[in-house]
Order: sequence, then structure tokens, then C-alpha cells
Amino acid sequence: MANGHENNGLIPADHEYIKASKMVKNIGDMQRWEKSEAYKEFFGFICTVNISIKAKSNSAGSKNASESVNKICELLEVLDKWIDEIPPINQPQRFGNQAYRKWHSRLEGEISQLLQNLLPEPLHKSIIEIKIYLIEGFGNSTRIDYGTGHELSFLLFLCALFKIGYLQINDQVAIACKVFVRYLELVRKLQITYHMEPAGSRGVWSLDDYQFVPFIWGSSQFMETGCWETTCFLNPNIVDKYANEYMFLSCIQYINSVKTGPFPEHSNQLWSISAVSSWSKINTGLLKMYKDEVLAKFPLVQHIYFGSIFTLKPFTVPVASPLKSSFYALNQLPSKMNYCNIKPMISTAVTSSQNSAYEKVDSSDPATCQNITESKDKGSSTFKVPSVVAESSTTSKLSSDFINDKGDDKKGKLSNILKGVSRMFSPLIG
Repeated sequence: MANGHENNGLIPADHEYIKASKMVKNIGDMQRWEKSEAYKEFFGFICTVNISIKAKSNSAGSKNASESVNKICELLEVLDKWIDEIPPINQPQRFGNQAYRKWHSRLEGEISQLLQNLLPEPLHKSIIEIKIYLIEGFGNSTRIDYGTGHELSFLLFLCALFKIGYLQINDQVAIACKVFVRYLELVRKLQITYHMEPAGSRGVWSLDDYQFVPFIWGSSQFMETGCWETTCFLNPNIVDKYANEYMFLSCIQYINSVKTGPFPEHSNQLWSISAVSSWSKINTGLLKMYKDEVLAKFPLVQHIYFGSIFTLKPFTVPVASPLKSSFYALNQLPSKMNYCNIKPMISTAVTSSQNSAYEKVDSSDPATCQNITESKDKGSSTFKVPSVVAESSTTSKLSSDFINDKGDDKKGKLSNILKGVSRMFSPLIG
């Protein structure tokens, strides 16, 4: 689509776009959502990108990015400059600087022109529908807050760009490693500059006050490298050194910069995840957790917009369509999790001397992970899991699927499903 003369997307070139609107009005509508085409396509998009960036750093995944990808980053750069042009105002309240409303109003006023600059002329007619996903991707101007629902909206925008044919199958990796990473930098700047409140945060019992997907995709970046133990993100030296290369570490660096106190106390969920035996189990658990803690929550889903690109029509599975079949198979993952079996590690492992809690067992530098992966050397390890694990009076809300070896059969089935999804996106876009 780079030349702008043909549409290779799932949506026909003569498609009539409409203005998207909110359609999940009550709890009863949640069943429609969970069985809809929009649900299957969006979660399939998350899983497909998740597979494509496995064992890839940000810089490796950004190499040879297409012109289309680079133009999205240029759009985000424009929005970033607006923050500098609209500084926060002096006001008495701690959260929600009202200057953000001016920034957001400018976004709403110039969004059509921004998208006209981004998209080739044949796709300009889609702007009426896709612009709302971009607008909603940066927070709410009334509440001056930001959360996983806004993150979801931006991801719907990216998914829509694939469906309309602006992005191609080869852009999957760069969309995560370059565009989404740039998006995270932008929304973090918004959060800090305008003191935006977390939208729907569950405090210490959520992964993060603002984001979720970078933990999913970030854990995939560590898979099958042989270089990263699951405790690596607890070492501040490692976090600071490699945050620019790995989404998971950049999230931890940001959390450490905005929160004070021992890490296990302000980020108990993440602390508990570090006790899981492998990044593949963490990744599988986070995908399930995303379905339960984000996609299944009415307070969030009620704000999703639906139109002709993402619809609430019931999803059907034509026998002759491997694309539809893959989407359907993907959604048969267990929908409810058993948040009970992980025992949070005690905080003394990091409070007394964080660096001493990690015994280096191999001199390999994580920067050489790509070479190690290519040579299939799985024996190299950089950090040793802290040995001290203790009971806690507070029950962790993480899934037993993270650590239960009996769940290996389920993990194998999930792996096969995700492989199908990887094949799925090719006919969807190509």
C-alpha cells in the first residue's frame, strides 16, 4: 500500500465507512462483545504481533521499517511537540492539569488533517471511522486520565490500519518494536506533564497503573533467547541499561521513576511474576490475564467504538475459511483464571541490597541474545532466580497457569493455536 494505488487489506476498496459509536450499553451486551467479529479480530491481532516479535529487541524489530510505519512515528512526533507547545498551568490540585484539555482539543481539531497527511488519498474516506480510535488512544479530556482502555483504542487504530490495507504483513514487527514503543514514550510524557490520573487502576493488584500490552509483547521479546531469567527486571542496573531495547524493562523503569518504596510493595503482581519458571509461561499467563482483566470488564468495554471496521456482528466460522477458523480457535482459550497459587516473594530480597539478590551465573551479555538464539544455544543464562520465596497472608491474584506444570498440556494447545494465528494474519493483510 506504500504506493497508495491499491488496497491489499481485508476491507474492499469500495467499502463505505461510517462514524463509529459506542454500542455496549449494559452488562447484557458483554456476551455480544465476546462473541463478536471485533473481539476475535482484535485479540487475534494482539496474539499475532506477540508471536512476530518473539526474541526480538526494539532495535532489531525496527530495522528496515517501511515508509508507512515511519510516517506513523512522524505523526506521533507531531503530537509530542504539541506537549512542549502547551505547558502545564499552575493550579492547586495535584492531578489532572487542565492544560491537557487544550492539548486534547487540538488533537480533536487537527486529527483529520493529520490522518490525511498519513494515508494515501484512496484511503481518506476511512478517516471518518478510524479517527476516533486515535483520539481515544491518548486519554480522556473530561477526567484527564489514561488507562488500559485508551491503550486498547490506540491498538484498535493500528489494527484498523492493517484491515484497510495501509499496513502490510511485513509491518507486524515494526508496529510493536517501533510504533508502539514510540507511543509509550508519548503517553508517558503526557502522564507526567499533565499529571494524568490512572483510569480504573486497581493499585498494587494491577500490573501497572496505565499499561498492559507492553508487558505481553515485552515478555515475548525475552522468549527463546536463553539470556534472560525471569528475575532480570528486578535488577535496577539491568533495567536502566536495556530499557530502550525491551518493552518490559522500559515499563519497569517507568514504574520505578514514578513510584517510591520497595518494589514488592508497590508492584506486587510483577514481583510475583518474577517467580515464574520461564518467559513462555509468563507470556501465556499474561494473554489469559488480558482477556479476563481487560477485555472482559464492562467498565472498559463500554467505551469501545464500533462501526463497519470493527463490528458487534456474531462471529461465524465458514468451513472454507482458514482465516476465520484461526480466529475462532484462538478465542477458545479458557476465559476464567484461578488467581491463587503464586506465592509472592518477600521484599527483603531487594530492599537490603537489590544488586546482591542476583547472582550472576554466566558472563554472557544480554546484548548477544540474538546470536545466542540463532545458534540455538539454550544453556546460556545471565541471572539466577532469588532463592527466597515465602508465604503471604495476602493471596496473589495471578493465574496458576503461570507456574503449574500440570498446565503444560494447555500451554501446548495454546502454542498450536497461536501458530495458527500467525498464519492467519497473512491472508488477512496480504
